[in-house]
Amino acid sequence: MKHYLAQVFFFFNITFTGIVLAQPSFNDVDVLINQGQLTQAHTLLKTLERSGKFDENKTKLKLAKVLRKQNRYDDAIMQLNTISLINLPSKALLYDVTKELGINYRRSHQLKIAKKHYLKALKIAKSLNNKSLIGQSYNNLGSLYDAKNNVALSMKYHLKAQKFLETSKDWEMKASNFYNLGDLSVRIHNFEQAEHFFNEALINDKKSEEVKNIADTGIRLAEIKLKNNKYNEALDQFIEVISILKPLEANANLARAYNSLHRIYLKLDNPHMALSSVQQSLNHALKTQSPIRKANAYLHLIELHIQLKNTDLLELYLPKAQEILKGINDKKLDAQLQYAKAQYRMLKNQHEEAYHALLSAFAIHKLADQEITQGATEQYKRQVNALVQYQKLAQTEKKSAVMKVELEKQILQKRTWLLACIIILLFSVVTVYLYVIKHRNAQYKASLYQANLKQKDQMLADISHELRTPLSVLQLHIEALEHNLLDDKVLAYTKIYNKMSQLNNLISDVYQLSQVQNQSIHLIWQECHLSTLTSHYIADMKTLAEQSNLRFIADIDIPEATIFTTDKQKLDQIITNLAKNACLYTDSPGHIRLKVRVNTKHIFIQIDDSTPGVSEAELNKLFERLYRIDKSRSRALGGSGLGLSICEGLTHALQGDIKLHHGKSGGLCVRLTLPIIPTKA
Repeated sequence: MKHYLAQVFFFFNITFTGIVLAQPSFNDVDVLINQGQLTQAHTLLKTLERSGKFDENKTKLKLAKVLRKQNRYDDAIMQLNTISLINLPSKALLYDVTKELGINYRRSHQLKIAKKHYLKALKIAKSLNNKSLIGQSYNNLGSLYDAKNNVALSMKYHLKAQKFLETSKDWEMKASNFYNLGDLSVRIHNFEQAEHFFNEALINDKKSEEVKNIADTGIRLAEIKLKNNKYNEALDQFIEVISILKPLEANANLARAYNSLHRIYLKLDNPHMALSSVQQSLNHALKTQSPIRKANAYLHLIELHIQLKNTDLLELYLPKAQEILKGINDKKLDAQLQYAKAQYRMLKNQHEEAYHALLSAFAIHKLADQEITQGATEQYKRQVNALVQYQKLAQTEKKSAVMKVELEKQILQKRTWLLACIIILLFSVVTVYLYVIKHRNAQYKASLYQANLKQKDQMLADISHELRTPLSVLQLHIEALEHNLLDDKVLAYTKIYNKMSQLNNLISDVYQLSQVQNQSIHLIWQECHLSTLTSHYIADMKTLAEQSNLRFIADIDIPEATIFTTDKQKLDQIITNLAKNACLYTDSPGHIRLKVRVNTKHIFIQIDDSTPGVSEAELNKLFERLYRIDKSRSRALGGSGLGLSICEGLTHALQGDIKLHHGKSGGLCVRLTLPIIPTKA
């Protein structure tokens, strides 16, 4: 305490016996507030304000908060109105000032102005996206509606605030929220729920370390425990609260706490401790400025002395209570005093005086009842008038609602018609579109059918043409043999045999091509060693090259252990066909080459040769059925014109790809790509 007084009266650093006092700060103010030393906190803040070394707006805001805690709401509002809201450095500070204005206007019962500031503060909190401040704003709105006696709305906003404050570290605000919920629970006579909320409020108040709030909440919790007949728990709670309040000299709260304490001792059948407590309540009440608190303390003390039959002390306290009640217009307390006088006279055996005191108490009580009844009547009248106004308003709103419904109905009808027209239009468009698509599909199918038919006719004509030549040659040779026109019969039979083999190969190729195109070819998948297959292909191609007086080149660069899955027979057929083509259509001297590579997913096989090559136009037609570059040469060499078409079909069946390019040596280059692991194997 001395340390803070030194800060108040000696702001500048002064040296006293070699010790330099520290510069006071806002932290010192917060410590004083938490300890309940509000007067000292106010004095220190004024000193800081005069020094000019601290932010002016923050100092004024802190002063306003202290004034509010001192219940000086008008002074707090005046202080806050000196802060310029336009030049505030941050939205958070603007929120704090706006919120404080709302609290002070509410506590001075200017509820409309308070609501305006609370809603503005809520808007700022939402713009900051700060859950804690949003929760605080809802909590303040709940308190506002509580002041308006709107319990339902108050409870709604307090519960809404609780959700936003769940993760907040603002213990004082969380405590305030629970405290308000406890108060609302008391108003609806749910004391068990009230005890839970006040207990939560006390836990958070202790975390905030603000002593005054701890004491206030502790008193409320103890009073609720007393209502719930938990006398021993309430007793412990009041003793703890009193130990907190004594250093603060909070006489009003101490009087209230000791008064409740005496009631507990009476319930526990301990009149001596009850007497001590009520005496303490009176001592602290006399130090306050509240005549009602003093009168209540005297009356409770008198009531206890009547039970203890202490007539001497009653003679002392009754006149003092009567003197205080002269300045208070409270008929309930007057009636209570007259009843106490009657009991005192009975103890003194002054029955006539006791009778007159009882009559006086009855008369005052009757007047009090009349005033209560009159007040209740006035209140009922106001409620009836309010109800009438509400009904008129409700009727007006009902008419407005009916008109609004009619208008909305008309708009809905128009929208319905518009929607129906749009749906019909869309349906028509979709129908036309589907018809067009269907018609196009039919045309496409018809054209495709015509193309297929034309293709089949062309193929049949080509095959007929291909068959006609060897058949004509066969017929000529047979007729020559029949009429003994040939001298060398062995040569004639050899030519007949060759032409029959050519016909057989052509028919076989046509059949295989048909299988490939109809996807009816049967595949036998098996794992193969690439290096082994490559060795076989090298040997076969080398033999074919030598037979055609060509040089063979092997360009192989593959890992030794490469295994892949394929149909070996079909792959052999592809490589053989490509190798034969290369040998048949390459001029001597020349060469053919086999190149094999592999990566993690594919195998690459390339067969290329030397001149002659093919033109770009011819290159694009080589996969067509029965296409030959030099038809006379092809027939002379025994080619059917179907080999590359079959290779293409078989490659696709093996899930691979085949491409034709111009070779680097002037001939044709065929590149084959096959998967190491086919997806459908």
